[in-house]
Amino acid sequence: MDKENDVTSAVRANPPLPATSSGKVSCSIRGANLERHEAERMARRAQENLEAKIADLARARATDELRAKDEVERLNWKAERAREELEDERSRYEERIRRLEEQRSLDKQRAEEELRRAVADEAKRQELAMERIVHQHRREVDALKSDHDREIHLLKRKHDAEMASLKASSGERDKLSELTTQMVAHMTQWDDIASAVKGTTALTEQMKAEQLSARESFVKSLETSMKEQQRQIEMERSKLSELTREMEEEQKQHRLTREKESQRLEAEHVRLQELQETARQMQRDSKSALFSRETAVESAVRNLNEQKLALESQQKAFELDREDQERRLRSEWEKLRCVQKSVDLSLMATQRRANEAEVAVARHRDRAAAEMETIEKKSVQVNEDSAELKRRLVLLRQQEADVRADMNGMVEMASRLKNRAQQVAEAYAAAEHVRAEAHRLHAELSDRENELVEGAKEMEEMKREIEEQRLRVIEAETAVSARKLEMMNHTDTLGGITTETLVSASSQPNLRAALSSAQVGHRQSRSMSRVTTRPQLLRSVPDADKWRKLKEEAMQIDE
Repeated sequence: MDKENDVTSAVRANPPLPATSSGKVSCSIRGANLERHEAERMARRAQENLEAKIADLARARATDELRAKDEVERLNWKAERAREELEDERSRYEERIRRLEEQRSLDKQRAEEELRRAVADEAKRQELAMERIVHQHRREVDALKSDHDREIHLLKRKHDAEMASLKASSGERDKLSELTTQMVAHMTQWDDIASAVKGTTALTEQMKAEQLSARESFVKSLETSMKEQQRQIEMERSKLSELTREMEEEQKQHRLTREKESQRLEAEHVRLQELQETARQMQRDSKSALFSRETAVESAVRNLNEQKLALESQQKAFELDREDQERRLRSEWEKLRCVQKSVDLSLMATQRRANEAEVAVARHRDRAAAEMETIEKKSVQVNEDSAELKRRLVLLRQQEADVRADMNGMVEMASRLKNRAQQVAEAYAAAEHVRAEAHRLHAELSDRENELVEGAKEMEEMKREIEEQRLRVIEAETAVSARKLEMMNHTDTLGGITTETLVSASSQPNLRAALSSAQVGHRQSRSMSRVTTRPQLLRSVPDADKWRKLKEEAMQIDE
């Protein structure tokens, strides 16, 4: 407006010039108009280019925003799905652990109840077995007493008969002695008539010699029978001493075998306790491994959430940068609009001034010289304005370069976002891999728990078998002790019988039968103890191998 006022004042102040000066003025005005049109065309072209670039930037920004939003939504959806799957997996695993704990408590209660029931049944069975053994022992003792009484009665009868026969033989000897005395008396009486009856005296002497020889043979036979009976008694005594020594040796061997069996049972019990401890340790290790896996999964989820938060913060920073760039672009656009408006205003002012100048030239030709000067000044000013416009174009080109650099920065940021999205996808894949690994470990743990449950069942079966074998061993020991008591009672009765009936030789078959029955009973008890102990040894070997394999597998899993 100041320039227009100056132009109008200059036109009014200067007089009109001649026609030559008006032609020059018109030429300069046409040149100024051409320059003005060229400047307007270049400004429009620059404005169109800037608008196209701004539209491209807006479209790129919109696409980047849509892509970023889609990526963020997809990552959020994946994170939510992973979190939901982890929560479901954790809930299922907690439910499974709770069910396993309940099952274990129920199994423990059932095992304790079965153990109490088994102990009660075992106590009842032992009481019944003891009562049955005591009853059987009493019955056998009564039978042995009745047999002993009957044998003693028979031996007494035989002894009485032998004593009667001995008394009878001793009475005959007394009678013979009396007869000899009578015969001596008669011989003294008949000495007077010995000479008369020589034949009768020879017969009496022959009879006397025969009687003496018969008496001597009878005495010798009695002595031989007594010696034979004494020899048989000594033989029976030696046999009884040998039998007692053998019984003592067998008792020692049985005691040693029983001690070995008790030591073996104690070692087996210790081994079972160690196996139970190893099973508990394996269960604790599996729980700790599962807890470590859960912590690893939680840390992976935490890292994923941290990456998500970092990505969201980067997205917010990118949005803030984008808003700053938009504000800068808006401010530049406003500046360009202001420049365009100022250019338009200046063009309109120049047009108006040119019109006014033409009118002034038409009206005031006399002031053409002054107008020429003013026009020259104006041309200088127009040149300055064109230089200003060129400078502004240079600035616009620099701003365009800056915008292109910003676009390149946005492209780089988009590539960084894409790389970050790939990293997030890789992290999600790693989380998926960890979840798959957790599923696999969960399956392995469930299999291992099943194996442990089966192992516990096998241990319970082994305990049951060991208890049954222990009961068998106890029954065998009670049977052996009963047989030993019977043998000792029988040996006592046999000792009494032998002391009472040393003279009798008919008791030897009964002694041999009793001793043979005692030996047979002892051999049967030893065979029963061997039968009861041998399957336990045969069973313990594969069970030990199986549990050793399970322990090695558990150590490999822990490693």
